[in-house]
Amino acid sequence: MLERGHFFLTKQMSESIDEIRRGSNLVAGFLEECCAYDFDHRLSVPDFALAFAAWFIQNKGENRSVPSNESIGKALLAMADPNIAIGGKELRDTKRRYYAGIVLNAEGLSFHQAGFENRDLEGKTANATPPNEKVNQLLTPEWKLKPSILMMKERQMQPFEAGVVTCFPLLH
Repeated sequence: MLERGHFFLTKQMSESIDEIRRGSNLVAGFLEECCAYDFDHRLSVPDFALAFAAWFIQNKGENRSVPSNESIGKALLAMADPNIAIGGKELRDTKRRYYAGIVLNAEGLSFHQAGFENRDLEGKTANATPPNEKVNQLLTPEWKLKPSILMMKERQMQPFEAGVVTCFPLLH
């Protein structure tokens, strides 16, 4: 294993890892069910948070309050997903911050619309895109040249070898 630099996960090990990740990070299930990777698109932070909030109410919200946008953003950052560019100041325009390389799929867009219509989530709609406009936005030519976008695109274009985990050298 050390010579190869990685080991192969069994199906059972992969399923256990996925289950642990879903249970320990509040956005993991939402990412799996409601999002897709797309290196040519971006999604505003308010739109991600609004769709997540509606999903959270349906899936986890009995007797629990909806997490703040800051908590949602920290949870996404903690996922450490190399296929999503989270660039802070680099990935913002004059109105919003964005996540690049990710879009809401059909289910995610449905949750976004439900969140927009939910009076209990009015605070989350303040800077969100109305559902009748483009929530998943194409990257502009200038954005395609940003360092975090270039790195994200490169990672998304690399072939994925399922069941392989890179090992780090042991320190003596």
